[in-house]
Amino acid sequence: MLQLRTRQPKVDRLAIWALVLGILSLVFFVVCLGFVLGPVAAIVGLVSLKKVRDSEGSLRGGGTAAAGIVLGAVGVIASIAWWIHIQSPYSDLYCVSHYCDLP
Repeated sequence: MLQLRTRQPKVDRLAIWALVLGILSLVFFVVCLGFVLGPVAAIVGLVSLKKVRDSEGSLRGGGTAAAGIVLGAVGVIASIAWWIHIQSPYSDLYCVSHYCDLP
């Protein structure tokens, strides 16, 4: 009995990169790398989505690229929130960086 194997479409590498960069933007938002990695993840994810849609089924990874876009956006938002928190005079980190007299 002969079995024919159909080739599954390959996952676009840019989609994987978008996901990795999005995850890194979340992991490193504390050092405000989300400002850099988040937009890069979003751009790479958008390019990957376009490639997957234009490939007519020969590439897959649209969901992976979309996840990278979302994670990159969340990384940027988390970095902005963290930066605002650090700059707040009510933050202990503000006093450490501005040499405040702590009560």
